[in-house]
Amino acid sequence: MKNRKPQLNKKQRAWIERFKVQYPEAKLIGIYEGLAGDSEAQIASLNSSG
Repeated sequence: MKNRKPQLNKKQRAWIERFKVQYPEAKLIGIYEGLAGDSEAQIASLNSSG
């Protein structure tokens, strides 16, 4: 069995894009597969102030 890279579905990708519009300093760091087989997105803020 081949290891596949976790990916976001269309709804998840759209949510990330809306989030990035609201918080432009946010950056998608990575996508990981959770224990239940679901995709988890890691988002970090690049804004160092407050």
